[in-house]
Amino acid sequence: MRTRIAFVAVAVLLVSHVARPADADTLGVIAVAPQPGPSPELVEMTGQLRLVLSERSPGVLDAEALRDRMSGPSSGASLEELGKAYEGALAAYLNGDYEGSVRTLQAVIEDLEKLPDDRETFRQWTRAMMRLASTELDLDRRDAARQAADRLVRADPDVHVDAAQFPPRLVRLIASARSELRSAPARQLSVKSSANAVRVFVNGREVGTAPLTVNLARGRYRVAGVHRSVRAPALQVDLTDGDRSVTLDFSVSQALRPDLGPGLALADAERARRLVAAGGFLRLDSMLATTFLDEGGASYLLASLYDVRRGMLMREGRVRLADRSLPGEGAARLADFFVTGRIAPPVEPYPPIGASLPPVVEKSRTLAWTAFGAGIAAVGLGGVSVWQAISSGNSYDSARVLLQANGSVQPQDAGAYDRYLSDGDSASRKAIVTGIGAGICAVTTGILGYLSYKQTGEIGPFRF
Repeated sequence: MRTRIAFVAVAVLLVSHVARPADADTLGVIAVAPQPGPSPELVEMTGQLRLVLSERSPGVLDAEALRDRMSGPSSGASLEELGKAYEGALAAYLNGDYEGSVRTLQAVIEDLEKLPDDRETFRQWTRAMMRLASTELDLDRRDAARQAADRLVRADPDVHVDAAQFPPRLVRLIASARSELRSAPARQLSVKSSANAVRVFVNGREVGTAPLTVNLARGRYRVAGVHRSVRAPALQVDLTDGDRSVTLDFSVSQALRPDLGPGLALADAERARRLVAAGGFLRLDSMLATTFLDEGGASYLLASLYDVRRGMLMREGRVRLADRSLPGEGAARLADFFVTGRIAPPVEPYPPIGASLPPVVEKSRTLAWTAFGAGIAAVGLGGVSVWQAISSGNSYDSARVLLQANGSVQPQDAGAYDRYLSDGDSASRKAIVTGIGAGICAVTTGILGYLSYKQTGEIGPFRF
């Protein structure tokens, strides 16, 4: 029976891993509105636009995938399923399949670390890590066992080993890892929060309520927080070089509305500032945010495309609504606009052409032109350097021809010999100077080109 459980557990884990989609080039279409969040009408129109876009462009996440991301990292398996998988690993161990047990335990640990932090999750993680360390010892892989023990005591320095379940050598290994950890220099981690009564977790273990300060051995730690049912994005904190203070930010998490759209509840004043942060939290490459806009007595659906990786607004378009509904071709034409950039009625550019708006400051292309000029100079100086080096070599060759076997020069050839040497020295110096200049120009091109790209998002000064 235990063997059967093991096979079932491994199958559950394998299915959960294989079924996960890739996260590359993802686009999220998300409804955005002030508190309490998107209305049913906005949710419906956003869904229409998402469906049409998914037919025209790859990588568009469906509503269910967005809801999963808003709910936090998912392992694809529940705590109950992972508990059964652990039992399967134990059954494999008792049947002598130590390698199979290790593989299942590693998969269980990986999935547990993707579940939201809480006490039961940490209890199961501790149990699986301890069993992994013990099994690695049985396989005489002391380095792997020590790594598991180090992770275990770093997460919980007071972890207890049940001597009735595990051999004495595991008890000694855990005690040694604990002693080494406690002898390491201590660091202070101070945790604050933008919300009250936040439960703080360090490497999955609950350590108290923010604000708090805990002493930890130097190293890297994962810090997360929970406020009621809302979770802050986990932070990776490095305590290797000194104390650290971090703030758990719940502003993005509190804006998530997985059951409304899915969407975001953001005030108009903070909408642009928070959208890119929300896109990063949801692991999106780009985001298309939809909202209602009332202007001049008319209502519109406004859609804004953001490049999350570069933190830039790419383009915006709107469609005038009729009785708070999209016209017949509204969703399709709006999708085409964001895929191709072409505008066709009923889509309008936003801001509308001719509207009284603050002047748009053209992004300076000075850096791009300077980088381009430095590149041209690098090529030119490099060519001169090569030419002078060749000329220097030819002059020195001509001088060597005039040398006798004993290294002397005939009196009648002395003047020519000296001229050749002088010409060679002069060309050599010019080759060195122009070569250094070419190198400086090349480095300048690289630096200015990178700064120009960061500023404008474009490569080079030319527009095609």
